[in-house]
Amino acid sequence: MFSERRRLPVFEEKDFHDILQKVGLLKKIEAGKLFCSKCEIKITKENFGALYIPKGSEDVAVVCNRSDCLRLIAEDIEL
Repeated sequence: MFSERRRLPVFEEKDFHDILQKVGLLKKIEAGKLFCSKCEIKITKENFGALYIPKGSEDVAVVCNRSDCLRLIAEDIEL
């Protein structure tokens, strides 16, 4: 068992910024105005979970890294 929690980045910091810039969310996260679409907690680079497009929408939404929020988006995405 691990005695401490380790962070394993999925992508580099520059990639994170580039992705948010491409979907039009970089300024929002930098201004502290980006919130989880499920629990409404403020999104930061530390608690970022996923980008997705909800059913019936063309807008990109974001969720935090809480397992409950990540689980809920599985119900919203169209495959």
